[in-house]
Amino acid sequence: MSPESRDHDRPCALVVHSSLTLRKDIAGALSAEDIDTSEASTLAEALELVEAGFLSVVITAFELPDGDARRLIEELRNSAGRLETPCILLCEPEEQLHIPYDEQLYTVPLPYERGELVTLAVQIAPAPPAGGTVCDATRLTVLAVDDSETYLGALTDALESEELEVLTATTGEKALSVLGSQRVQAILLDLTLPGISGQELCRRLRHNPRYRRTPIIMLTADEKPDTMFAGLQAGADDFIAKSADFEVVRARLRVQLRRQKLEEENRQAKERAFHLEQQRRVNEILAREGERLRLAMESAELGGWEWDLEQPQISPTGAFRRLFGFDDGVEKISVREVLRRIHPDHRAPLRQLLDAAASDVEAGVELRLTPNAGDRWLQVRGKTAELPDGRPRLFGVVGDITVRKRREEEQRVLAELQSHLMSIVGHDLRSPLSAIVTASAVLEATLDGGGAQGKMLSIIKNSTDRAVRLIETLLDYSKARFGGGIPTDPRTASLHEVTSQVIHEAHVAHPDRDIRFERRGEGTAVFDPDRLGQVASNLLANALNHGDPEQPIEVVSEIDTDELVIRVSNRGPAIPQAARATLFEPFRRASDSPGGLGLGLYIVRSIAEAHAGRVEVTSTEEEGTTFEVRLPRRQPGDPIPDGDGQRGERASGMA
Repeated sequence: MSPESRDHDRPCALVVHSSLTLRKDIAGALSAEDIDTSEASTLAEALELVEAGFLSVVITAFELPDGDARRLIEELRNSAGRLETPCILLCEPEEQLHIPYDEQLYTVPLPYERGELVTLAVQIAPAPPAGGTVCDATRLTVLAVDDSETYLGALTDALESEELEVLTATTGEKALSVLGSQRVQAILLDLTLPGISGQELCRRLRHNPRYRRTPIIMLTADEKPDTMFAGLQAGADDFIAKSADFEVVRARLRVQLRRQKLEEENRQAKERAFHLEQQRRVNEILAREGERLRLAMESAELGGWEWDLEQPQISPTGAFRRLFGFDDGVEKISVREVLRRIHPDHRAPLRQLLDAAASDVEAGVELRLTPNAGDRWLQVRGKTAELPDGRPRLFGVVGDITVRKRREEEQRVLAELQSHLMSIVGHDLRSPLSAIVTASAVLEATLDGGGAQGKMLSIIKNSTDRAVRLIETLLDYSKARFGGGIPTDPRTASLHEVTSQVIHEAHVAHPDRDIRFERRGEGTAVFDPDRLGQVASNLLANALNHGDPEQPIEVVSEIDTDELVIRVSNRGPAIPQAARATLFEPFRRASDSPGGLGLGLYIVRSIAEAHAGRVEVTSTEEEGTTFEVRLPRRQPGDPIPDGDGQRGERASGMA
């Protein structure tokens, strides 16, 4: 609303903010309280509206597109007619550090609560002057209070010749009413008034922050020293006898107005000095923190960058220039030149990162530079932030990850080599071992098993079986480690039968050992019986190798509604605590006992995970060692969980 079109009998608020939505929200709420509003989106617009007419209150953001609210407040306080216009600042907590002290300045934290904001505006906004009079910034306003209208008339004529605007009141009550709706720069106050006395009125005004520093000159017909002292004690700045010439009144009034102006200028100067000192301290802190950040980035070999999205150049800091292969003296680097130094296959991901960051989403990408730029790998991260000037900027960091990427590549090549080597070992050794197995079977059929030849045949057969198991173990390790997990072939089977068969084979190989078997629950489930037989066999072999040979080994196979369980327990030394962390890792053994590659428990865990299960171990000197494998029970037709291995063929026996 323009000053010309508003209702001059209603208070008027100026709302200053760059957001149209926020301005309309506040204006609508104020309108409901019979307060007219004018709106401005910039500091320049606000200053023009301030000069246009009377304002009851100013509601403004601290940061504006072309400056901040301190300039607006300064203009108000330097204008005599608007010296004490109340202001409400909408600000963030950190912005309050930059707000100068002002008795007529109120702060409302963001996000604001509309009801509280409007209530505050209504409380502090004075009504417009009678008749819509706008205080002329070139003239000062004086309030003269006297019970004699004749004296007031003569005094008004004398003061208006001094280019002063004079408001009058004949009682203390009327004076308070005028002061509630109008700002004045000085008060001439009769000591003797009907109702509220001049002395009491002076005392009340000195307790009001709005008029604490306003010059008050007492007027009285009683020129006794005691009367003058009583007026000064009530808070008056000067005392003039009514019998004095009006020239004396004008002169003493000019002195008080000049004193007030000097005191106000001195107060503002102190506030500005305080603010400058505070700003200096803030700048020192920012400089120190900036230097610490720079040193930290240099020590970490990180580079920083800032990109004004409206400009085609970025501002580099830290190791950015070195990482991208630019000279140290370059202050601005074109975005196009940065893109040229990135490998063509990685330019699209960088553009995606910039698009995401420009949408206020933190993003990161790994990039490879061209050979001309150093052929190194970089990790780039960025995020958009809006600075006080209202222009969005993209901030980010970049670090060198070449060593990590090369190490990852070496590990990938090594893994491929290991997988290839395992395949070669398995393929090339299986054929001759198959021939040995076949020849052993033929010899065993032709010999009676006795004598030296029978013993040699037994050694050949046992050694061949052991070689076969080692190859099978290595192939399983290769599949688990490099092939995406051990493949499984789930089908309906009985866990008890699988476990029983494994125990029978162990009894044949170790007839002197006490192996006890317990079945719990009944039924069948869907799992890979060959693989679970392998689990039971590996756990039982582990117990035979490491358990006390004089103590029994206990094996439990359990089937309940939800799970399948294989549990193998043995007595003997407890597994050291330090060894448990790596117990299921490949080529690790819990003790120095001979035999095996240290892959048995690793394969047990891999098979359990291929069935979406888990394996656990407990080991104490008192209770012995127990390995327990738990798998979810599945029925025919149940979906295979994501944790299962791939279905497929696996080697069993010799080709």
